[in-house]
Amino acid sequence: YFGLGLDADICLDFHMAREENPNKFNSRIQAKGYYLKTGIRKMMKKGGLKDFTRDIVVEVDGKRVDLPQLEGIVIM
Repeated sequence: YFGLGLDADICLDFHMAREENPNKFNSRIQAKGYYLKTGIRKMMKKGGLKDFTRDIVVEVDGKRVDLPQLEGIVIM
C-alpha cells in the first residue's frame, strides 16, 4: 500500500526507531505496541496534520473529488 499523512508519519517514526535500536523490535508484539503508542500520541497531538487536504488534490476519471478533513490517505 501507499500512505500519505498520519499513516506515513507513524511508519517513518517506526522505521527510524528500529534503525536506531533494533533490539527493541525483535517481536511482533513490541512492533505493534510501538505503532499503537505512536499512533495514539500523534492523533492526540493538536495541530499535527489538520490541513492535510489543502495540500493534495484527488481526481477520479478527470473529476476532482471533494475530501473531508483528513489526517491521511492510504492507497491500496
